[in-house]
Order: sequence, then C-alpha cells, then structure tokens
Amino acid sequence: MKKIVLGLLLVMIAVSVEAREIEQGTMKFSGATNASFFNSTVDVDGDEFSDTDTFSLETDAVYFLTKNIGVGGTLVYENEQTEFTGGGQEDTTTLIIGPTVAFDMPINEALNFIADATIGFFQMEAEDEVGKFLDADGFAWRVAAGVAMFPAQQVSLDLTAVYEALDGEDSVNDVDFETASMGVNLGVSVYFD
Repeated sequence: MKKIVLGLLLVMIAVSVEAREIEQGTMKFSGATNASFFNSTVDVDGDEFSDTDTFSLETDAVYFLTKNIGVGGTLVYENEQTEFTGGGQEDTTTLIIGPTVAFDMPINEALNFIADATIGFFQMEAEDEVGKFLDADGFAWRVAAGVAMFPAQQVSLDLTAVYEALDGEDSVNDVDFETASMGVNLGVSVYFD
C-alpha cells in the first residue's frame, strides 16, 4: 500500500501544472476514497483468525467565502466486512454527514496545502449471520490535512491524512459508543470560479 501511495504522489507531482490561489466565490466539489481497499488478516498464535475488507467514499461541496477559506458540507459512506476463519461474518456500515470548514492555500509552485474540519452526525449499523448487534448514532467529527496538485487549472489531485471520531449511543446494547480512526484519502477536486 505504501508503494502505491508513494507512486501516485510522484505521478501527481510530475504532472502538476502549478499551485493555485483559491479566490472568493469559488465552488469546490471533491470526491475521495480512503485508499483502504485492503484486506487485513488477524493471526492468533500463528492461526488466522479473521480477514477484513474496508471500503470508504467521501464527497464534499465547499463555497469559498473569502480567499482560501470556504464552508460547505461532507457526506461519508464506509463499509467493513469481516470473515472469521471458524465461520461467521460481520458487516458494518457507517454514514456521516455534516457541515465543513475548508482551507486551501499554495505552499510552493506545485502544491497547495489543504485542510478541512467537519462536525456532524453519524449512523452505524453492524450485523452478523444472527442479526443486528450494533445500531449506533450520535456526534461525529473529522479533520483532514494534506496536499493538492493541479494537473489542470480547475482540477486537483488530493492526498490527505484524516482523523475521525464518533461518539454516540448503541440502541441494541443500550451502551455508550465511541470509536476513533486515522487513514489516508486519495481524491479529486473540481473548482468552479
């Protein structure tokens, strides 16, 4: 995975035209994936215990109120499937929605520094072959920071690190629910002046 991210970063830098100042009144539409179309395996005492596949999509719309600073909204969909060696499967789906504040500014001739923060709500459900064992909702917040390279004046290729925290209540088990995660997003943004 590290080789893929590094390779994409090198290609993005090589095709970059130039960094760009984001002017007031610009609309930015972004789409990203957390680059974790991965398969992780858990081994216990040398025996494979489980395999997990994760997939995530994110979309943002931001209007720049001033030069380099914008507000908008974010929608995130995440799905995680775990298969256990001894049999059984779990499927977890998360949806996050909320307002976003974004910052986008050139840092050198080829790159823009990009950052955003989202505070909103989440809904998470998990089920196995027996049925639903988690139904949580509550407060979500996400922060992201990274770089954008512009292969064309109106299009950027984005690489960001993301931290996400969820805090709510699980109605199936009647308990408080908290989780936090970090990841890397690869995305594309389109700017309309």
